[in-house]
Amino acid sequence: MPLYRPSQKPHASVPARTAGQQSDPSSHSIEELPIRVVIAMAAELERMGWGIIVSNQSDMRLIAQAASCSEVLKLLKAQRADVTLIDEAMLGPHQCKDLREYSRQPRSSRFILVAPHEKDYSLEQSPYAFTHAYLLKGVSATELLSTIRATAGADHP
Repeated sequence: MPLYRPSQKPHASVPARTAGQQSDPSSHSIEELPIRVVIAMAAELERMGWGIIVSNQSDMRLIAQAASCSEVLKLLKAQRADVTLIDEAMLGPHQCKDLREYSRQPRSSRFILVAPHEKDYSLEQSPYAFTHAYLLKGVSATELLSTIRATAGADHP
């Protein structure tokens, strides 16, 4: 039976487990591991607001916040995150290159690009090709949380 990893949603037939435990079908009170989230937003109020929303979820844990791309890269190299919300405003060509290199590592965080406007971020030649999803800054809390959950459960490309 496969083990549940925080970066994968468990299959319906696979019971969740807590850290350090093997899956045990006879256990009925085992909790799922939380989705480990990092928020990297240029604006302090956005970091705080989105952090409050994430922190109030029983299936998520806010592990860090960052105000710059260099700060988020240091955080991600120091501790494992399942999902990182990253502000388009803090990304220039050099930062995108650094994040693309990081995202090629095994067990790297999955990225959700947070942008102020709509455009096609899915193009392979896009500087944002390292991201797994994107959200607009005016997104609802429900959509934010469902995108985090879906991104955490998706397979690496």
